[in-house]
Amino acid sequence: LWKVTNLGTGYSPVSVAGSRLYTLAFRDKEEYALALDRGTGKELWAVQLGVARENPAMSFLRQRQPVIDGNRVYVFTSQGHLICLDVDAGRELWRKRYAEDFKGRSSSFGWTDYPLIEGDKLICVPGSPDAFVVALNKHNGDVIWKSKVPDTGPSYAPVMVADIGGIRQYIVNTSRMLISVAATDGRLLWTYKRVSSPTAN
Repeated sequence: LWKVTNLGTGYSPVSVAGSRLYTLAFRDKEEYALALDRGTGKELWAVQLGVARENPAMSFLRQRQPVIDGNRVYVFTSQGHLICLDVDAGRELWRKRYAEDFKGRSSSFGWTDYPLIEGDKLICVPGSPDAFVVALNKHNGDVIWKSKVPDTGPSYAPVMVADIGGIRQYIVNTSRMLISVAATDGRLLWTYKRVSSPTAN
């Protein structure tokens, strides 16, 4: 039906919502969020997110995909920034910088995260000991709770949601273990360390 060839480079998947497509791409030395018309492929807007800091090693591990919720789109950049944009024009509404705001840490080959929407919460993984998993207010970025998880680092896997024993929880594959935190307040519920590989986590 149509194709476009001038979006830029990168490994970001495409997200579809209504009549639009959203993705991320590198152009020259900058990273952009893009919105396209679903029917024609026409570029509706392109917003510069910051300087591209992509590590070429194992790039395919970091498939940062836009998350759309109503009139907002959430993107995570190669610099470790979580940004909320409005869908109409890509106007920035708020931004969290993982390293500065949470003392976050990147995984071995660079920053990656897969923000998860649940109700009014946006669940993300800055990866620091005092804020390994964080729940944000999806409307304004305010912190609702932080999870303390020592002795591990971030990985490349999305957060999973489960109801176990009547408790709603978020399960995260970290660099050294599997962890679970309570959805209500972020308290650490359990860890599982037996099956773990320092080579391929």
